[in-house]
Amino acid sequence: MLLKITLATYGATLEAATIMLTMALSMIAGIGVSALMAMSYAVFAEEDVSDGVLHAMADAVFIGGLFAFVSAAVNAVKVAVRSYKTYQEKLIQEYIEKYATSSEDALNIANSFEGKVRLKTSKGVNAHRYYDDINAFAKGRYLTKNATNNPIKDLVLYKNQATKHIVLTIEKGQQYLVGHIAGSPVNAIQYFVGHINMLLP
Repeated sequence: MLLKITLATYGATLEAATIMLTMALSMIAGIGVSALMAMSYAVFAEEDVSDGVLHAMADAVFIGGLFAFVSAAVNAVKVAVRSYKTYQEKLIQEYIEKYATSSEDALNIANSFEGKVRLKTSKGVNAHRYYDDINAFAKGRYLTKNATNNPIKDLVLYKNQATKHIVLTIEKGQQYLVGHIAGSPVNAIQYFVGHINMLLP
């Protein structure tokens, strides 16, 4: 994940560096096209070509600049979105590293999700927990958004017979990860809390 963040940051920087180049090229292209059009018009209208070119250049600076501004604005938005995603990935990585008990645990947490993962702050959200009181207990770091009739399959549970079910509340103000459970045939939503003390009965 760290390599992904580094590459994304480099990509965002490179994207930002192209904004000025885009503006310059747009200006040049606008001047060139407008000048050619002005020359053609001047010939047919029997006017001074040099005057036409000068007027065309003035128009091109405005039109090309406007086009460049729009292009630069679009690129700037792309850079901002990529930077935001990179920042979010960094926060998620830091959250996992903060609460993981080992490097193996950190890898397991990351691999338990599939696709987009978000770091959210609880407003008192409810979460479902399936357990068997043997290998998994009522309070655990892995929870799910919705109840299911087939928790072992839908939630991809290992060494957990899921014979019991409880609804817990993620304490208001606590942060947690949310995303699809890796391998879930129903795209079940997983909640991960850093510590079971974040859960309220």
